[in-house]
Amino acid sequence: GTGIFILLSMVMSTVANGIFGGLFMMFLPEDQSGTVYSFMASAGSLGSAVSTLVYGVLADHFSISLIAMAGCLLTVLPVLFLKKQTI
Repeated sequence: GTGIFILLSMVMSTVANGIFGGLFMMFLPEDQSGTVYSFMASAGSLGSAVSTLVYGVLADHFSISLIAMAGCLLTVLPVLFLKKQTI
């Protein structure tokens, strides 16, 4: 069960990152794209570190499989919601 949620989450995350990354680059002015993209990459690294910290704290209080499934749902649900909005 948990493995399926993790796989689905990784696939949806990859699709969403590809779409949003492409759209982001299309809408940036060419003369500022390097600066803004570098800032966004740094912000993404910070987000990953904060996420790891939060998961670590939650793992001290809850089952790891429950936390993993909740995290996967937090990845999958917004992508499904956005897909529904575009149809």
